Amino acid sequence: MRNRKKILSQSLLIDWQKIENFIGYGPINAPVVFVGIEEGASRDRDKLENELLARSNAPALAELNCPDFKTIKTWRVMCDFMLRREGQVNTDRDSRLHYQRNRLGKSSDDSLLTELLPYPSPGLDVWPYNELGRDANRETYLRRILPGRVELLKTVIASHRRECVICYGKGYAPLFKQLFPAALVWQRINTFELAKLDGQIIAIVPHFAGRSFNSESQMADFYRFMAAS
Repeated sequence: MRNRKKILSQSLLIDWQKIENFIGYGPINAPVVFVGIEEGASRDRDKLENELLARSNAPALAELNCPDFKTIKTWRVMCDFMLRREGQVNTDRDSRLHYQRNRLGKSSDDSLLTELLPYPSPGLDVWPYNELGRDANRETYLRRILPGRVELLKTVIASHRRECVICYGKGYAPLFKQLFPAALVWQRINTFELAKLDGQIIAIVPHFAGRSFNSESQMADFYRFMAAS
């Protein structure tokens, strides 16, 4: 069993307010915004705490540090979308990895990556934050964090004109829709929900790591669908 004094000592060094106000990766004025549910995290408690300490010293907008040779399923779809947006018709693993490593979530890129929930999550079946002096469980966390978090992201997204905002994770569709209160009409097309707001396309789609985006053709169809909307 880990030393409780060590856990409490570590938690005192974590700037929870800064973590809760973290926006994401990329430029604030990016024309394309990807909104997820929450970032993943290690199940190893020491690694999680080190990540939280690092975030306590990070700015509200950071640069994504992507692995060189490992494809991340969620980022894979983002990279594919952004490459096709630039006119690259035939994407492949190498071109996506190059984009992931050198451009995705960078301040010079055209995409902003943000999350509905600010705490990195090791999984829905585990809640490590009660030992760190935060919420007793995930349900308490959601009740506390969501109102302020929705207001923050609403302000961020509305601060600049976007080409499109893509929210991935359909199970959270009602919460995603709170980010766009002026979007009164949503159109359901297959597994997507779309709205248009001042010429901007708002989409709620299945999670990028799911079966809807497994194949090259599915990713290509997704871009074509968005481009034609």
